[in-house]
Amino acid sequence: MLAFESVAEVAGRVGGRTAIVATANLAGMAGESIPLWGIAVVVAATTCELKSACDSMTDIRALEVATGVAGAGDAGLREVCGLRVPSAAEPRDMVVASPGAAWEAARGALGALDLPDPDVGGRWTAVMARMGGWWDHAPSPSLAPARPAPARAGRAAPR
Repeated sequence: MLAFESVAEVAGRVGGRTAIVATANLAGMAGESIPLWGIAVVVAATTCELKSACDSMTDIRALEVATGVAGAGDAGLREVCGLRVPSAAEPRDMVVASPGAAWEAARGALGALDLPDPDVGGRWTAVMARMGGWWDHAPSPSLAPARPAPARAGRAAPR
């Protein structure tokens, strides 16, 4: 396959995936905002985003190989494709155990964004006390995907 054909093919796949993920992100916002059940939506959306990122990294690696510009390693591909999405119970449990720590972890991961300081002190404690054991009945489906196998050098990833 000629280089420009490889570029066009990869650009089409990456562009298509990007459009799907962007649309899904916007469409999922309302579901993500539902208290407790939104956690499962966030995990599902993150699963889709990571799958798309892994597929894009695989396509880019295949393009590098096809055009002869591949570097010595594929550490970035292995890193992205090796990320594990938590079950819905893991972030829920982190929020229940320490909402402040959960917020700081999110703020640290999204450092470039200017996130507000929420009140996770007295108001949080009062709400949790009123909810009683309701947290124990919150959804906790495991939405973690199986890890996709990275493509081997010189082979395009399956579509």
